[in-house]
Amino acid sequence: KPASSSFIRSPVRNQASPVVKQNDISQLTVHEQTLPLHPWPAAPLRDDFSAATLALPWNFLDFPQPGVFSLAERPRFLRLHGQDAGLEYSPRSAFVAQRQTEWNGTDSTRMEFDPVAGNEEAGLAVFMSPSYHYEIYKTRIGGQPGVALRKSVGDITTVTATAVVGQGALQLKIEYDPEHYRFYYRGENSDWKLLGSGLERLISSEVAD
Repeated sequence: KPASSSFIRSPVRNQASPVVKQNDISQLTVHEQTLPLHPWPAAPLRDDFSAATLALPWNFLDFPQPGVFSLAERPRFLRLHGQDAGLEYSPRSAFVAQRQTEWNGTDSTRMEFDPVAGNEEAGLAVFMSPSYHYEIYKTRIGGQPGVALRKSVGDITTVTATAVVGQGALQLKIEYDPEHYRFYYRGENSDWKLLGSGLERLISSEVAD
């Protein structure tokens, strides 16, 4: 296939701005075969964790220390062992994630987690950095199993919504568009409930450090 390039000879300057005329531009076209194409197959929309290792799109906050996660302890499940590091850049962070590659989309998971204390948490996060992220997570609230939405923006961290949920498996979902993230939850065989939302721009790369 032909490949074309343009070259500009030294332009004439009109005060501070260069002036490029058509006869200052030279074209070069080279006809040559390209290398054989090797398109990668599309990534699956769902990961059931049936492989012996995590797929390449999965990322960590740091290189995880042994025992933080396992694909073998319960086949076809990703098991995370909670750590005290939370969402910090640390080998102890029990955090597995994929990069957001689209402006519009939905991410969801089914989670089995029965916390016994208020400092035990597990859930889904939209993560830009340790100081800029949103989390929907299951914990204990007032002695009962509950779900909460926490927002961290700079030096401000606050829980903006909570709801009581039952024991057993819980499904969590995040829907997003160019302006908002929306956080949902539901128990087994029940309808999705909206817990809250967050502005995209507050944790965007233009704001977050």
